[in-house]
Amino acid sequence: MTVSLKTTSLKTLSAFAQAATPRDWAALLSRYAPALIIAAVLGLAAAIVIGEWRDGTLGSQRVVEIRSVVFDPQADGTLAVHLTSATGQATRIDLPSSSEGFVATLAKSLNRERRRYDVADGLPFQLLRFDTGRLMLKDPVIGTEVRLEAFGPSNVAAFAQLLSDPRNKP
Repeated sequence: MTVSLKTTSLKTLSAFAQAATPRDWAALLSRYAPALIIAAVLGLAAAIVIGEWRDGTLGSQRVVEIRSVVFDPQADGTLAVHLTSATGQATRIDLPSSSEGFVATLAKSLNRERRRYDVADGLPFQLLRFDTGRLMLKDPVIGTEVRLEAFGPSNVAAFAQLLSDPRNKP
């Protein structure tokens, strides 16, 4: 009876030893390769997102111009847009409600979102221009970011006009 136990334990040991042969490593690798590739891609994506968050870029884009923007709807239907440059130069542009509907609609939407969070009126948004020409409207209070190119070139042009208005130049 003792002999059979030793034989069984030797068979178990030899089966264990055979499981770690190089041929089995190739089988394991081929079985888990898709999962390893997916994990590597997710890790790379996370590293890119964290890098963008830390240095304030969008991929390889850099912010080249920032304006503080306050949208103030008037009783006559116009939208007063108060812009302040990084140097402190303040300007006001009055947009008729009929000509710049996208700017007014987006301003109303963002102000409505702020009211949901009980944020006081009159706090500025940020209008950012990147070195690639892209524009983003950012709410630094609640963290909303609107990439304006998603709304088409004519709507981007409405915001670009706010930055290129002659009254905004120092």
